[in-house]
Amino acid sequence: MVTAKVIWFDRKKGLGEALDEMGRTLVLSALEITPSAKPIRLNPKDEIICSVRKSKTGFVAKQISKAAKINKKRPLDATL
Repeated sequence: MVTAKVIWFDRKKGLGEALDEMGRTLVLSALEITPSAKPIRLNPKDEIICSVRKSKTGFVAKQISKAAKINKKRPLDATL
C-alpha cells in the first residue's frame, strides 16, 4: 500500500489522477474506491491510500481509501 495525493478527480466520469510518494502518476477509478458507510468524495490535494498495479498505459490505483486526517492544531497531551 502506498499513499498518494489526488491531482484531479471528475465525479461525473468517475476518473482522475493522483501522484504517489515515488513520483508516479496513478489513474484513479471510482470503481476502485472501497465502500464505506459514508460516500467518499475525492478532491484535489486529498491524501489517499491504495495499492498500485502496472498496466499497459501506466500505473493504476486499486483499493482506494482516504487517508485518516490528523489534527495538527491541537498538540497531544503528554500527561495522559
